[in-house]
Amino acid sequence: MMTKTNKYGHIKSMKDLENEILRLKIKKNIIKEELGNNVVEFKESLRPINLIKEALGIAGSGSRKHELLEDNDNIFSNGQIFTYLKYLALTVSTVKGGASLVKKVKRLFR
Repeated sequence: MMTKTNKYGHIKSMKDLENEILRLKIKKNIIKEELGNNVVEFKESLRPINLIKEALGIAGSGSRKHELLEDNDNIFSNGQIFTYLKYLALTVSTVKGGASLVKKVKRLFR
């Protein structure tokens, strides 16, 4: 007999589903980089200015090593840049030293 899980009980709309998918994409990339021991370079690519450059497509080749966005992601539509940064702040705490990164990103939302 299968039991019902409440893991995704907070998803009530398509927007919630899109946000959850975005959060899981970010989390997957962070964990992948942690496993590859690329934490220092990856933390550098998480700086808000580098994220915005990546989203605009003007990032240099060095910062494209750790792509958080896929080519079809448009985080500027419907104010999604703030949702993206918010979930980035929540999931980056899995990286060593992530607390300081979370504080830096939180300053953007004051």
